[in-house]
Amino acid sequence: MSCREARLRVQDLELGDGGVVGVKGTDKKVSFFEISLRAHYGLGGPIIGEHAFVYDGEPFDPKRCTMTGFAFSNLGVHMFGAQVVEVEVDEDTGQVVATAAWLAHDVGRAINPQAVEGQIQGGFVQGLGYALWEELIWDTGRLSNPTMMDYKISGTLDVPLAIEPIIVEEREGSGPFGAKGIGEPGIVAVAPAIANAVAAATGARIRQIPLTSERVFRALAETGSGNR
Repeated sequence: MSCREARLRVQDLELGDGGVVGVKGTDKKVSFFEISLRAHYGLGGPIIGEHAFVYDGEPFDPKRCTMTGFAFSNLGVHMFGAQVVEVEVDEDTGQVVATAAWLAHDVGRAINPQAVEGQIQGGFVQGLGYALWEELIWDTGRLSNPTMMDYKISGTLDVPLAIEPIIVEEREGSGPFGAKGIGEPGIVAVAPAIANAVAAATGARIRQIPLTSERVFRALAETGSGNR
């Protein structure tokens, strides 16, 4: 583009596929790479920007919900999801093994579906650790399992082969391109889903996590659900 064309109004420009900016109604265009080079070396240095954001949506109705300990009274959009986990329970030892999972989450709009699926699957794996193994053990004020030698997290052999993410898209008007977040929601329901599966399989309702073999074994013994 010439210097004259470079002074066009913003309204005269349009974004094109492949990272280009063009002039509306013409075939004239310039790539983001060329724009960056000119900004970096020809017009005073690299492009620098900053932005701060605190959610500015409608506050929650105090008659319908209670919030304590939060810095502000509005937390963004409501997230929706449903998770189903298939488990096997060894009634002799109390060991719980997750064998399959189906994870449906409303993400508003999946801008990058593959990344969204990875977030959902990753959230399940992290939640699996919370549900079955991860626990800080304290002994008279001293942490007994401070290293990864003693603190169990989800490993490759602990993760079920079948983790099926299900993307549900209901556009959210306040989000970028209609998107919602999916970084944390995938973790939240894993432990409840596994506890529900254990209860459905054995009749033992356990309300404390992690569902260690010892806790499950004791619950089975108390309810008479196990083999002992």
